[in-house]
Amino acid sequence: MLRGWLPKGTWRLLLIPLGAYLLLHFPALFEPHWYTDEAGYSVTAWLVNHGVVLYGGVWNNKPPLLFWVYGALLTWFGSGEAGLHTLSMLTGLLALLGLWKLVLDGWGPRCACVAVSIGAFLLGTPVLNGDLALPENLLIAPTALAMVVTLLALGPASPRRQLWRGVAAGTLFAAAILIQQTALADLGAAVLWLLLLPDRRGLRQLWVMVSTALVLIAAALLPYAIRVGARHLYYLLVTSYIGYEKGSAGFGIANLAPHAIAAVALLVGAVLTRHSNRRQLLLWVWAAAVLFAETAPNKPYIFFSIPMVVPLAALVVSLPWRHLWQLVRTRSWPRWRPILTALPLAFAVLLPFGIWFGLLVTDPESTYSVRLGEVYYQNFVGRAVGLVSPAAYSNTFDLRAGPDALVADWVRQHGLSGCSAVVWSSLAWDYVLADLRPVVPTPAIYVDEAWLGPSKVLGDIERGHPKVVITDTTSITQWPGVKVLLRRGYVETYHVAMMAVWVDRGAFGTAEAGRRIPSSERPSTHLVGSCSSSS
Repeated sequence: MLRGWLPKGTWRLLLIPLGAYLLLHFPALFEPHWYTDEAGYSVTAWLVNHGVVLYGGVWNNKPPLLFWVYGALLTWFGSGEAGLHTLSMLTGLLALLGLWKLVLDGWGPRCACVAVSIGAFLLGTPVLNGDLALPENLLIAPTALAMVVTLLALGPASPRRQLWRGVAAGTLFAAAILIQQTALADLGAAVLWLLLLPDRRGLRQLWVMVSTALVLIAAALLPYAIRVGARHLYYLLVTSYIGYEKGSAGFGIANLAPHAIAAVALLVGAVLTRHSNRRQLLLWVWAAAVLFAETAPNKPYIFFSIPMVVPLAALVVSLPWRHLWQLVRTRSWPRWRPILTALPLAFAVLLPFGIWFGLLVTDPESTYSVRLGEVYYQNFVGRAVGLVSPAAYSNTFDLRAGPDALVADWVRQHGLSGCSAVVWSSLAWDYVLADLRPVVPTPAIYVDEAWLGPSKVLGDIERGHPKVVITDTTSITQWPGVKVLLRRGYVETYHVAMMAVWVDRGAFGTAEAGRRIPSSERPSTHLVGSCSSSS
């Protein structure tokens, strides 16, 4: 098996880009708690670890495997970023190995080395948010390896071997889909490609693959459907996604037409080129399907491009660039027929890619990770040698990261761990860092407002009457209803930068009531009525 992945004399070609990838990703292990989506997933998994029912007591629209993985990491490595980013480093490494094998078997070790080098840069640096542990970072490993298994259908195999190939590919696709639903596009690409193979050689592997994936997905979701209700589970995992796309992209002709045209071009191109290079056909179909799925919401989130890296890197190095250049120079037009038949596939890839690129360049906020990359490594070295302070290093990522950590420290020191709370900020790390119990169904307050509406969220919070409310300056401005809640029964007890802690008046004795505790104070005594016993 090793000989199939590393032909004689090729290990050095693979070792250099993989070593570069590990080096580029290494600073991610020392990042502060700063990214909002990681906070939401961590809090959800942390609550599940404490007995809260996923999709019942805590809501999220991601499938359960993501939270099983996050929960295991929190159990083994604690709440630090090192555990999460070690996982994303490993999944990126596996994805690069899959990319190596995809290109190696069809185009040789040199092309494979170029493809892995491209992938190492894009996945190892923060330019595309490759440093984070988002669903997009985690699903690329199983999808890449699943495509490696899918391509085995090109070779002869006994029925038993086809069966096991289908089981392996289906298991990997199921894992990716149970991390994020968009991996259905990868499975769809594999299904379309297997259907186009001649002599029905891929049908057995196809049906086993799809059956395995469906059985595993159903087995993972069925316990939650029984416990929280199939309708509620369907809303979170399906309907909320449709609402998300409708709210961002809309269902008008202007937004749907380009994607519909790209889908038609994909089908037409796949049929026209089904007798040509079948290995390259899979790359075309896969790249187009992933681009279609990731650009459908019309959101300029740069991490949406992470699942595009492996198929696009493989596709770029597999194209016959030298042959194309010779055709242009000699103007041998009869030889252009294979190129012309591939134009629909090229259009199916370039149209959504153009939409994606347009979204990024027209939204300055979408390129924040590129700006981060400009100072990322020099600040890491400066922090390592003591030239950059912890506060300045945290500010590199998010101005709230440092104050947020101080808030969590203050809450723990004052015996408020275990209290009911609401973090009125898009950054919800304090639930985990300070061991607080949310009174809202989703950790990120903006998701609660999107799903329940501002008035219902505020009403639910008033009825739950959390003992601790944590705010940032932006949340006070964005959600003015919180001001009313705070004036009714809370005291601002701690303030640092843009972050503030408000505690229920009943948590104070008469000497402390109404007095704001300055940022510099760190009394060792607990507040009256602390919740440390309930944690």
